[in-house]
Amino acid sequence: MQPLLGQSTWGEEALLKRHRTAMAAKLADPAGIFVIDDTTFPKHEVPSVGVQRL
Repeated sequence: MQPLLGQSTWGEEALLKRHRTAMAAKLADPAGIFVIDDTTFPKHEVPSVGVQRL
């Protein structure tokens, strides 16, 4: 895969345009929203809610 990506003859702008078009077709919805929720926190020896003990 790396040689394919590294030696691609596509220009970067054309590739980004194609990617955006594909993602818009999959994700675009007039009533939809896109949420990124980064609520991670370090898991220590003290039991954390929702974390299975190993």
